[in-house]
Amino acid sequence: MRGAAAGGGAAPAAALTVDLRSAVERALSASPVLAGALDALRAAGASRSVAERQYAPSLVASAGYTHSSPIEPGTISVPFPAPAGSTISLPAPLQDSTSFRIALQQPLYTGGRIAAGISAAGAAAESARAEALSRRRAVGAATEQAWWYLVLATESEKAVAENLAAVTAHRKDAERRLAQGTGTKNELLSWEMQEVEAGVRRRAAATDLAAARARLNILMGLPWNAPTAARLPGTPEIGMDPGDTAPLSDAAGGGLLDTALARRPEIDAARARIAVHEAAEAQARSSLRPSVYLTGDVAYADPDPKAFPQRSGFEFLWDVGLVASFDLGQVPAALAQIEDARAQAAQAREELVQMRDSLTLELVQARFDLEKARDRFVSSAAAVNLAEENVRVQRDRYTAGIALASELSDAEASLLSARLDRTRSLVAWELARATLRDAGGGEAGGADGGGADAASEAQAGAP
Repeated sequence: MRGAAAGGGAAPAAALTVDLRSAVERALSASPVLAGALDALRAAGASRSVAERQYAPSLVASAGYTHSSPIEPGTISVPFPAPAGSTISLPAPLQDSTSFRIALQQPLYTGGRIAAGISAAGAAAESARAEALSRRRAVGAATEQAWWYLVLATESEKAVAENLAAVTAHRKDAERRLAQGTGTKNELLSWEMQEVEAGVRRRAAATDLAAARARLNILMGLPWNAPTAARLPGTPEIGMDPGDTAPLSDAAGGGLLDTALARRPEIDAARARIAVHEAAEAQARSSLRPSVYLTGDVAYADPDPKAFPQRSGFEFLWDVGLVASFDLGQVPAALAQIEDARAQAAQAREELVQMRDSLTLELVQARFDLEKARDRFVSSAAAVNLAEENVRVQRDRYTAGIALASELSDAEASLLSARLDRTRSLVAWELARATLRDAGGGEAGGADGGGADAASEAQAGAP
């Protein structure tokens, strides 16, 4: 069975090892959420183009042919004195008429309706752009978190596997000692129990690793069970980056808060919503003003509909005029729309103020969390050094026969716990740094200037 499976089955896929930057780039390329946002941005750009083209004249070309039923010719009574007579016979109307017409209508004044429509469409496009950037940041942040979870699961599984190997070696040594008469049955049973527990931990760690790998694979657009591995970073330098220690705000406007207000797409989206409601108010006000259009009409018709009596043959006709209109029935609705748009704009301004306060709190909390994560990382690294030394001492004492198996087991369990805690604290520290960076408007993956690149990509999708 094994040979058949090996011969007929497909070759296993080669493992893909990704660092943080390449994982984020793959996720951005594969994300349907981001692709949908870019499609919405292109649609918003097209709507803006439609609004701008309302300034262009409306030009309509038409052609028509009509065949009418026959009509008896009529007469006109004219009160002429005799002998001229008093009745004039008219020719019969022509049954066939053909016309080719071009009509033009150019808006001269619309009370600001077209300008307000362009402003509303532009604000909607800016909101769509901000939404695309926001989704890009969300995809990048989710991928970065998934990548670090894969690092955590990989390192945890490695530590648990090393612990299982050590416990297995101790169990074999206990078996050898018991066979030689220098060990006890209780010692062997103790190591067998710990080997079982270590095996359970190993299987649980393997399951966690598979789940973390599946999460990252799906974000990168790969099969969930693809053999993806994280290219582990080197030993990090414990400290705070200059950007991490920058003041939240300062008089020069260079603090984290000012940077976040300038770079966070959520802030841009909130400002765009205010502009949309202000443009809606201007559009509603335009209904309280008349509209004036320049009209023109050129026709080539047979017969000339303005000639009397009718005569056969194509003739050119033209008209030029001005049309002014004002819909009195729309005044109550326009007043209500103005009030509604004004209230929504005020609400959007209040939401922007609340968003600024939330952003300030987010930055403060992220700064505190980073400081705590750094301290925990330093403490966990020191704990590993202590646990490693304790294991070395207990192993020497156990080999010399002056330490119990339980003492060595406890030391190795403490080392495993310390290593796992150091790995968790490392990931927590890196994620805390990412959270502070995201709160300040940075991009995932460690790419400097990523916000500008994302904006260029988003704008490139708009007409």
